[in-house]
Amino acid sequence: MKANPKLIIAFISVWSPSFANAGDGVLDLTQLANYANQAVPSYITKNNTTAGNPITDKGATLGRVLFHDKRLSRDNTISCSSCHDQSRAFGDSPTASTGVNGTTGRHAMRLINAPFANEVRFFWDERATTLENQTTQPVRDHVEMGFSGTSGDPAFADLVANIVQTEEQFVVAPGEPGLVMSVFTLPSFEFVFKLIKDKEFYPPQKDTTREIIQSKYQLVKQHDRVGRMADTLEYSGVGFPLQRFEPELLAEIEKFAPSQLQVNTRSDGTQEVIIAHVYIERRMIPLNIYLQEAFDAGGADPTATSPAAVQARVQIERGVAEYGNAIKDLVAANIFPGDMLWKNFGVMRHGKVVFYDYDEIEYITDCNFRKVPAPRNEEDEMSGEIWYHVGPRDVFPETFGPFLLGNPAVRSVFMKHHSDLLDASFWQGHKEKISQGHVHDVFPYEADKRFAVQRLTYSPD
Repeated sequence: MKANPKLIIAFISVWSPSFANAGDGVLDLTQLANYANQAVPSYITKNNTTAGNPITDKGATLGRVLFHDKRLSRDNTISCSSCHDQSRAFGDSPTASTGVNGTTGRHAMRLINAPFANEVRFFWDERATTLENQTTQPVRDHVEMGFSGTSGDPAFADLVANIVQTEEQFVVAPGEPGLVMSVFTLPSFEFVFKLIKDKEFYPPQKDTTREIIQSKYQLVKQHDRVGRMADTLEYSGVGFPLQRFEPELLAEIEKFAPSQLQVNTRSDGTQEVIIAHVYIERRMIPLNIYLQEAFDAGGADPTATSPAAVQARVQIERGVAEYGNAIKDLVAANIFPGDMLWKNFGVMRHGKVVFYDYDEIEYITDCNFRKVPAPRNEEDEMSGEIWYHVGPRDVFPETFGPFLLGNPAVRSVFMKHHSDLLDASFWQGHKEKISQGHVHDVFPYEADKRFAVQRLTYSPD
């Protein structure tokens, strides 16, 4: 659902990511969702809301915003949603979650319908006597979010002061610039903002339009993402205070997407930036940057023996193997990524690789996977140009190698785990099975993290 084009997101004293997780895709502060008076089924008989602190529309809206704000952690790396992921019923995939000072002692419990649960106390060890008391304890915990006031941690009051005083600005997101997208972010915020450039700035190889790109993103919204495609939130008419934009970012938007930018002066004299259309997506480390960090640490040198180099080789192995796993999971879901360059994939907090650039996405069943024909003569073999016919939906998997596998360390790992991705028969075989109605199994977790294995290896404290 898109916002009214005149919608302005309010920034109350400081920047507030108040639009970042609106369930309907937009948050209008003049028309808040109804939290205070939701209908409750008759079979729910308990309400854990603290007496004297009733749910209000404003309070619940602020809570949704803070739930995703990493500034609630000491080093701006962890939010409540980091360990309570909405896509996992507000739980976490690892057995124990990762906080700012190490690994937590227990699994992050799910938070679905906590106000109506039958519990008398909260947390696994029942240390919280009320739901209200539960909410700030992770923030005050030394391991989880780090505002304990002990062990050298700042106190909870220091966190509140930091939020009030921050003047952080939006900046161009790190990584290789997109061909059809401009991306910006707030350094302490775990999401990025993506807007489609104006068509005249697309390179010749991008034969597309804004409408086609939006349809691709909508396809992802409606399709099974199998844990390998980042979800996006879509907004229109989003307003920001002008002073919170770095000049370089504003100049980029003015250059590449002028139709999407408007700068207004409000009646009180403050200036605001209005973005006509934007996607918000969880921030990840671009896979090309993830691999480059490993190269810089010596991971590409098989003779290096330093601890940093050894860890870097593990990082390369993990990143490249996960890249292939992500593509194969997408294939199983009838998705061809189109542009398979490393920069179009991101690494999440626990090392999972996810695809996030959708402007060339297609259904596997709509593609024609072919082998490169044998040259007819020596002239064909030596030609620098493609001499054979290529249809609009033709894909030649064996040609992926020169674009993806120039680094020997990367090539070695890729060929060990995923050489079949360079074979047209792999893709054609999956296409035929999907066309026949076969549904491939896609597992959300690695084998060693599945419940069957956990039950065999689990031992209580």
